[in-house]
Amino acid sequence: MIRIFTAIIALTLLISCNKAEEPQQSPAKKPARAVKQAPLSESTDLTAGISGSAEGAKYRNPFQSHIILMKAVPGAPQKIRGPLECCELGMFKVVAAVVGVSDAEGFALIQAPDGKRYVVRRGDVLGAREGKVMKIHSKGLLIREHTRDEEGKIKSTEDIELRLEKKV
Repeated sequence: MIRIFTAIIALTLLISCNKAEEPQQSPAKKPARAVKQAPLSESTDLTAGISGSAEGAKYRNPFQSHIILMKAVPGAPQKIRGPLECCELGMFKVVAAVVGVSDAEGFALIQAPDGKRYVVRRGDVLGAREGKVMKIHSKGLLIREHTRDEEGKIKSTEDIELRLEKKV
């Protein structure tokens, strides 16, 4: 039974291979449009795309980094703040903490005010005043914030501890 099906398939392939292929007609080529280069001015949207053409301005490049685009925009802040730098430390909630053998191996799960959860490690920036995670322990984590004056010099340092909530 299997030999019969194999023979039928083999004959079908041989018959279909012997047919003369019809030449395909190539579609008529359209003449290439001349692309005008728009002069780069302050009103040009640098986030639109790399090319300065009018067509390129309609679509943004999905593979281009938004950080690079923000640096190219005049008047944009030099440091781009992440989602964990949105608000004060008191608004964050420590969901879980995993402690390693050394201080560098641990990590913690933080819930932001918008409900999203993030994994933080030692050295990550957290909070609106650029607090750095100094230590992660079994009861929470320790964050160090620096208060700076107008010249950028450190005025004071504050250590804040975010603790895990006790389950009832």
